[in-house]
Amino acid sequence: AVPAASLEPLWEFGCEATAGHNVSSVAWNPVAADVLAAAYGEFEFTKQRPGMVALWSLQTPHHPLRLWRMPTGATALAFSRLQPHLLAVGFYSGMVGVYDVRSVEGKAASESNAITGKHNEPVWQLRWVDKLGGAGGDENLISVSTDGRVTQWALKKGLERTDLMKLKRLPGVAGSTLGRSFAHLAAAQEGGDKAPAKAQLEAGADGGIISRRASGLSVDFSPLDPSIYMCGTEDGFILKCSISYSEQHLGAFTGHRGPVYRISFSPFAPSVFLSCSADWTVRIWDAEQDSREAVYSLQSSMHGVLDACWSPLNSTVFAAVTADGRLDVWNLSSSTLDPVASAPLGSKLSAVAFAHRDPVVVAGSETGSIHVFRVHGAAAGDKESAAVQRERLLATIAPSPLAEIS
Repeated sequence: AVPAASLEPLWEFGCEATAGHNVSSVAWNPVAADVLAAAYGEFEFTKQRPGMVALWSLQTPHHPLRLWRMPTGATALAFSRLQPHLLAVGFYSGMVGVYDVRSVEGKAASESNAITGKHNEPVWQLRWVDKLGGAGGDENLISVSTDGRVTQWALKKGLERTDLMKLKRLPGVAGSTLGRSFAHLAAAQEGGDKAPAKAQLEAGADGGIISRRASGLSVDFSPLDPSIYMCGTEDGFILKCSISYSEQHLGAFTGHRGPVYRISFSPFAPSVFLSCSADWTVRIWDAEQDSREAVYSLQSSMHGVLDACWSPLNSTVFAAVTADGRLDVWNLSSSTLDPVASAPLGSKLSAVAFAHRDPVVVAGSETGSIHVFRVHGAAAGDKESAAVQRERLLATIAPSPLAEIS
């Protein structure tokens, strides 16, 4: 029988310049399949220092193809799908820049500034999306920040900003201690998850929180309807939003009890998405279910899950990394109780990504190392059609016939 999964360590991406710098985000190039971009930046206010962006290749794991030094910590990045030489970078300062990776200098081709507008707090995630109503050859860049804004950037002369949404907290949340106390406790215990928004900490005379806006940490767009997106917040809620409505979200998915660090739609079943949180869990959701409750809640440790991503080769497989240094590979077809493979790496991990074409997964750590593993066994991938993969995932998350028996 084929083993469920195993992880074979291959090597680490890293060099003297990146040693000791937290790997905040990683992204594979959509065309040059062996090129990995990595952002280096601290998540905590008290640890801020200049950041870096590096491009790594499987051919030269200890010599980056590019190494750009940035004036502030880099906290998010994303490659354009239509123009894969363009790399968007988000910064702790709230700035957003778009860089041409063909350039050695690392000078931004387009960037936000105080005049064109920038986020007031750190940028935590970036997404490129096809421009709605366009000719199919145009993209916009989307950013989300703890300042509560989901912002769209158009690549004109510079970057033109449009706010898609100013996130609002759900009724009754502002006075609640649930999400916020957990967030701050978790941040203290883990030695610093993504920092709480400063404005959110302002208290009134009665100790209540003044701000009614929600702090955004993660975002992903629906493959079914590119006008719909999910936004994960520091309060633990996942808000369903539309680019057509800038003042009000369409609904909320509840269950997380801490900040939601990542949301990712399945590449095989477009209604299915995962989320991960400081509450120690990864949750699997079906956007088409009316209950707005998670199908699965998965936990492997008592530490925050700082990043998670689907495998592009096997529909029921995803990877997650934790604040205590675990890389976990889960296969929903095999078990929802335990990961099918784990690698304890000894230092906090903040970023994870599967390679597009090969059964390879990378995990970035606070030490500056990016650990590279090959996935073996059934979790490595199946030579099934996309339709079969989709049906297999949907069957895995389908309600049990016994579910209605109380």
